[in-house]
Amino acid sequence: GVVDGLVVGDHVVVLGEVNGSIYAKELVLRTASTVEGQIYHEALVLESGCFFEGKSRRYSNPVGLAPDA
Repeated sequence: GVVDGLVVGDHVVVLGEVNGSIYAKELVLRTASTVEGQIYHEALVLESGCFFEGKSRRYSNPVGLAPDA
């Protein structure tokens, strides 16, 4: 699937495309996934073949940083 906008969750796995910001305690970008935007995470996994364009920031409580969280 395709998400244009904000993604917030404790454990987020991207299998498709995200254009926007992601706030997640654990974030996994699977093979062939595409993320363009800002990511805020505590733990990050980038599988071989994923595409990420943007900025990555590590925080101890990224979900708490999300707008309207």
